[in-house]
Amino acid sequence: MYSIHCIVDFYLSASAPINSINQSANCTYLYYCTGISSWSLWNIHDTNTIMMNIDTTNCNLSEVPVYFTSMGGLNHIYALQSYDAIYSPTIDSFGVLARSMLGWNSSTMLGYAQSYAWDLNWFGMFP
Repeated sequence: MYSIHCIVDFYLSASAPINSINQSANCTYLYYCTGISSWSLWNIHDTNTIMMNIDTTNCNLSEVPVYFTSMGGLNHIYALQSYDAIYSPTIDSFGVLARSMLGWNSSTMLGYAQSYAWDLNWFGMFP
């Protein structure tokens, strides 16, 4: 997918009357892909961390994008941290890890991920 984003610059010309404004537009194409990855993709990484690998192959990206993430779910999302750190980004995938701020172990977090449908919302883009 792509969209067009324009930055419009307004400026005064030194030779134009004071009430005259010149306008120019600087447009670029922004390529992006978004998704919601299911809670069922969470796995145990170590004793205190769960991980998810996100497959972005269907995006058909031509270069590695910048990825952003957020969490969705029914409950206890407030207790998670570091799910917004991106690991090993490529044009076809990236990974995230999540830890508990309340000291839950990975088995407890995996159970909560399933019980409370902790989906991962993600967005990847490049100019």
